[in-house]
Amino acid sequence: MPKATDTPTTSRRTALRGGLSALAAGLFASRAIAAVPTDADVELIRLCAAIHANRDAVDALLGARITIEDEHRTEPALARLFGTEEAILSQIWKVGAPDTARGAKAVALAALRLAGEGEVERPELLDDANWLAVDALRFFVGS
Repeated sequence: MPKATDTPTTSRRTALRGGLSALAAGLFASRAIAAVPTDADVELIRLCAAIHANRDAVDALLGARITIEDEHRTEPALARLFGTEEAILSQIWKVGAPDTARGAKAVALAALRLAGEGEVERPELLDDANWLAVDALRFFVGS
């Protein structure tokens, strides 16, 4: 059992998320944000906002699950939300990598959100977070 005097450890995931955050901040500071996002980036920004809204709904539902009965009662709704998330990620995949800094920022923020949730709740989200982060970074390095 952890004690107040124990030194906290940093997991690899936490370190990766912190490193990605610092890298993204530096890249955003070093590259001007395009004035007008492309149509594809407008769609990416919309889809990434949908990821955040869906994660907010998941968080609210999980916060309301106090008893075993609550868990059983809310399981179908949670499964629907996870299905919605997968559908949104599939749409993001079809749109492709961002074309502008605004699109890259939206994708990077969605990656960070999924990485944080993946640590706690669903480890498979870390794969999606990594894919989104790589797409965002590709924009900045021009590949």
